[in-house]
Amino acid sequence: MTIRESITNLAEAMHILEQLENPEYLEANGISPEEVPELKKVAEELVAKSQDEAKPFIEYKLRNRQEAQIFVAGLDAEIKRLMELKSSHDKKIASADKQIDYLLKLFKIEKMQTEINELSYRKSEAVVFTDEEAIPSEYKKEKTTISVDKTEIKKALKSGTEVPGATIEVRQNLQIK
Repeated sequence: MTIRESITNLAEAMHILEQLENPEYLEANGISPEEVPELKKVAEELVAKSQDEAKPFIEYKLRNRQEAQIFVAGLDAEIKRLMELKSSHDKKIASADKQIDYLLKLFKIEKMQTEINELSYRKSEAVVFTDEEAIPSEYKKEKTTISVDKTEIKKALKSGTEVPGATIEVRQNLQIK
């Protein structure tokens, strides 16, 4: 079987193109260095042919993506509108609570039953700081946060300094404009 016959689908072609620089792969698959140029040519031809066939599907997926983006933008606007509406009603609730509290205290009503609710007061305790600086240190807690500076680590690695526990990973990020 020739190399050309061994590459039967796009996945194989793309895999072979990725591995052509890997000597272990070539040796494990019995591919000699002389066969690499022909193998690369065959794989690239199949990939190029497949790329042309894939373009309409990619364009279809891009249209789906654009429709989803439009839908998400609409959802974001609706979420914003609903959050503003909720905030408005939360303020109405807080205002009504204050007014009810004021009226109950004004008329010295400790307990009241209505058709909808039962109103009453319960005791609670809360610590109020009159001067936080005057509080003794034994009643204070210190919080420390440690974070890793990725920017400085990246600079160090790029300059050739070895940073234990860190490496630079080269990525390809899809950009759609």
